[in-house]
Amino acid sequence: MSTSSRMYGSLALIFWMSACERTPSKVNTQDLEAASVTGKMKTLCRGLEMRDDDVRRYAAEKLDMVTEPIAAECICTTLTAGPGAEKLGWDPAIVEGLKRTSRDDLAGCVVAVAKRADLKERLRAVSSMTSMTAPVARQALIDIAVEAGAETDVRLSALNAVAGAPATKAQVLGLLASDAEPTVRRAAATGLGALVEPDVTAALLKAAAEDADGAVRGAALLGVKRHGVAEADAMLCTAMQNDESPAVRAVAIGAFKGTKRPEGVECLRKAALVEQADPDVRAKLLMVLKSSPTPEAAKVLCDAIPFWVKTYLKEGMVDKVPSSDIIRAQNDRDWDKSLACAEAAQRQAGGYSCYGKKYVASWVKELGGTSFEPKCPGYND
Repeated sequence: MSTSSRMYGSLALIFWMSACERTPSKVNTQDLEAASVTGKMKTLCRGLEMRDDDVRRYAAEKLDMVTEPIAAECICTTLTAGPGAEKLGWDPAIVEGLKRTSRDDLAGCVVAVAKRADLKERLRAVSSMTSMTAPVARQALIDIAVEAGAETDVRLSALNAVAGAPATKAQVLGLLASDAEPTVRRAAATGLGALVEPDVTAALLKAAAEDADGAVRGAALLGVKRHGVAEADAMLCTAMQNDESPAVRAVAIGAFKGTKRPEGVECLRKAALVEQADPDVRAKLLMVLKSSPTPEAAKVLCDAIPFWVKTYLKEGMVDKVPSSDIIRAQNDRDWDKSLACAEAAQRQAGGYSCYGKKYVASWVKELGGTSFEPKCPGYND
């Protein structure tokens, strides 16, 4: 018997078994596994009606592999009318089972539900759609992202899934330009960073310079850098020094992670020698300076120790002032020069508080040097 004859014979057997199938009253995952092999559609559909969430989810996964119209018919019906829909009006287990579907007929069942503005736990439904590749689901996500009046977290879930797609460019540019919600504009800027086209670059440059929200400006700046704009580093350096938003300054600093460029290191030096009241900005500075492989960056950490001690350790040690332990950062980056750096900082102790003197002295001693460590209020034990 030829291979084609055996194949047609197998298909005929499956069809015959399916046609003669009786609808079972109860099924489990093992039954579903067997039914998917033998083509027992009624068994697979019955799986959608079981009380067990795992059984319903698995049934949906198996029906995603069935091309006959019965698959969509069963899913669309039980998605909102089956036992799993009693609590929310829709069945999360079925939606979970379809979360990777590429089929419009099945995704369309979920889209019809997720587009309802009054849906209970709508975020859960929309989030499950974000991994679907079916065209109808991708279109629905951008529709939800621009939906007026929808909850912000629902819009963000949808937007984050499609913001970098060429097909959604026009809508996402509109959100970046004029949406009232800053978090939505930020997500739009982040997504557009992956879409390197002249009109997108222009929109990001505008947002980086003009948006009222610091987080949006920061996201736009990163997008400009991803687009390879010639002036991106200069813009980031300016933002690092001058932007009023700590979030923007932190983003700008972070963009120089691992830099080897002298201009980048010099920009970081300037930021390290200006008071940064925000601990997140200080933490980003220490992290980025440690990340650069150049000796110049290591030297910035060494040279900045006296300034940091005078500026940040006025009323307590590093345990009371977050992200101020610059000697530790310098030691992590260039440990063989740590003692020399700490001793140099100790020689510049004029203007140090008691806490600053104690901090430097304790490091000198830890690194193998000799130093008098003063007692300070709250640290006398």
